[in-house]
Amino acid sequence: KTLDKYGIKPRFIARKEYKDAMNSFMYDDMTEAQRTSTTALANGLFNQLIGDISKARKISKDKFMEYVNNAPILANDAFKAGLVDDLKYQHELEKELIKEFSTKDFVYLDEYSRDLKPAHKFKSKIAFLKLEGVISSGDNLFAPQLDGAIIGSQSVIEMLDEIADNKDVKALVIRINSPGGSFGAADAIWHRLKQFNIPVIISMGDYAASGGYYIAMAGNKIYADNNTITGSIGVFSGKIVFEEMWEKLGVKWETIKIGDNADITSLNKDFSKKSEAKFTQILDSVYNTFVTNAANSRNMSVDQMEALAKGRVWTGTMAVNNGLIDAIGGVNDAIAEAAKQAKLGTINYNLITYPREKSKAELIREFIEKNALSNAGEQLSTKYIQKQLQNSSVFRKINTIYNLPHGELTITPMQIN
Repeated sequence: KTLDKYGIKPRFIARKEYKDAMNSFMYDDMTEAQRTSTTALANGLFNQLIGDISKARKISKDKFMEYVNNAPILANDAFKAGLVDDLKYQHELEKELIKEFSTKDFVYLDEYSRDLKPAHKFKSKIAFLKLEGVISSGDNLFAPQLDGAIIGSQSVIEMLDEIADNKDVKALVIRINSPGGSFGAADAIWHRLKQFNIPVIISMGDYAASGGYYIAMAGNKIYADNNTITGSIGVFSGKIVFEEMWEKLGVKWETIKIGDNADITSLNKDFSKKSEAKFTQILDSVYNTFVTNAANSRNMSVDQMEALAKGRVWTGTMAVNNGLIDAIGGVNDAIAEAAKQAKLGTINYNLITYPREKSKAELIREFIEKNALSNAGEQLSTKYIQKQLQNSSVFRKINTIYNLPHGELTITPMQIN
C-alpha cells in the first residue's frame, strides 16, 4: 500500500503462480502458492541441514532441534554440546597449524591455484566453463555496484565457439551459479550448446534457477548439490506505472505514437486492454517455449513438466527425485562424468578453464584504465597508481565473481532484458 500513497502502480504479469519475485510489490500478503512453495523449500533445506549436521557431529536430531530452538548459541555452550571442536582465536589457530604442518607461510587459495601447472601435458582436453551471475545480452561484465557479475551471452558464445573449434577438447563441463536473467540471452547460450557434438556436463552450484536452469537443460547430464536452488521454470515481466503520481504532482505528459502498442513499455501510461493482451501473449509464448524445451531435455511429456514448472523452485534433493536433474554431486563428479563419456580414462587429459585467468599485469592494467584514466584531473603517476591500488577492497574485486541474491527470467515486449 506504500506505493498507492504516491500514485505508483506496479504492473507485472507472471507465468505462473509460483513465479513470485514481484509479489511483494503486487500484494499485501503472501499468495497461497508462494506460501506453499517457500514453506516446502525451507523444509527441504532445513531437513538437509539437520540431517547432515546431526550425522557429522553425532548428535540426535531431537537433541539438535533443542539447540535450534535455543539459538543463537554462545561459543562455550556450542563447545560443550559438541557443535565445535575447540575455541581459539585466529592467530592461535594459525600458530597451531604452522606447528602441525611445519610450514612458515600461508598462501591464499586463488593465488596458489593461479600458479599451478599440470604435472603432465596431455593432448586431450576437457574444457571447464564457469558461468556466475545474472544472465544478460552482450559482454561479460563485472558490476561492482551490484557486488556481482553479469553473464553476457555474446561473451559466452564466443568462448563456446573457441571451445568447439579446439579439436583437442573432448568434453565440456559447465559450472553454473545463476539466479536467471534475460530469456533471450539464456536461449542463445542454450541453442549454441545444443549444437555441440561432444559431451556437455552441467554442475550446478548454489543456484541455477530460471535462466540458469534453462542453460543447464542443454547438458547431457546435470549434477547439483543437495541444497542447490533449481527450477523456477517460468517467466515474468512488467513495468512500474507512474501515471497517477504525475497527476498528483501536476505533471502532464503528451504522447505521439504510430501503432496501437507503441507505448506498451511506457512508464507514464498503464496497459490498454489491447497492449495487455499482447503482453500476455508474449509471456505465454516464452513460458510455453521454456516448458517444452525443458520437457524435451528431461524426456518428459509437456504435462509432466508443467506439474514441475509454474515458476516453482526446488532443492537439489527434490530436483533429483522429480527428474529435473540427474544426480547429486559436485564439480569433481561432473569432470569425472565428462571424462567417462568422452572415453578419456581417469587421468589422461588436462583441464582448460574459461573465462581465462588474467595475469596480474593484465589486472593492474585494466584497473588503471578503468580508474586512473577516468580521472582526467589526476596525473598518471606512480604515486597515484599506488594510492589507487591500496584500495584493496576495489582491487580484489577485479578478479572475483560474486553471486547475486536475486534474479529471474524476464522479458519486455519491445526488448528482451
